[in-house]
Amino acid sequence: MIKFLSYLLAFVFGLWLGYALCRMEQVYSTDTETVVRGTTSTSQTFNEGDEGFDAQALTLTSYTADMFDHVTVKNNTDQVISMYTYRIMYYDMKGTMLDYEDFTFREEIDPQMSRANDYTGYGSSDYAYYKTTDSYDKQYKKHYTIKYALQSYTFK
Repeated sequence: MIKFLSYLLAFVFGLWLGYALCRMEQVYSTDTETVVRGTTSTSQTFNEGDEGFDAQALTLTSYTADMFDHVTVKNNTDQVISMYTYRIMYYDMKGTMLDYEDFTFREEIDPQMSRANDYTGYGSSDYAYYKTTDSYDKQYKKHYTIKYALQSYTFK
């Protein structure tokens, strides 16, 4: 009897889930547009090297490093940016590249506004960011600096 009731409950739940999914708005995406119930909203993506790409559309306003790196970027355009990718390049204090990493974020940044991102810091335990406030890191580790480069951005 319990087995029969569990099958019945699963069947009813499946019917309800199917109905709920059918009632939801149908949304699908292409490379350049999103269509919601017959209305079209066009978004535009710019990649580094594309005509119209503005390397200053999203700039680095702050970088701090401790256990995590804290990066703040600013949308310098008059449009909402909904997705972006930037590269952080790590250099020793003599200018030799140590590493780089690309970061992609799917989040909105309103025009002329800033957004903070946190991620695991530079991986080498031998190095500390040259502006660190940790006295142990300042004294016993080699220092590094960074460069920021915008790779791509998408307007909403």
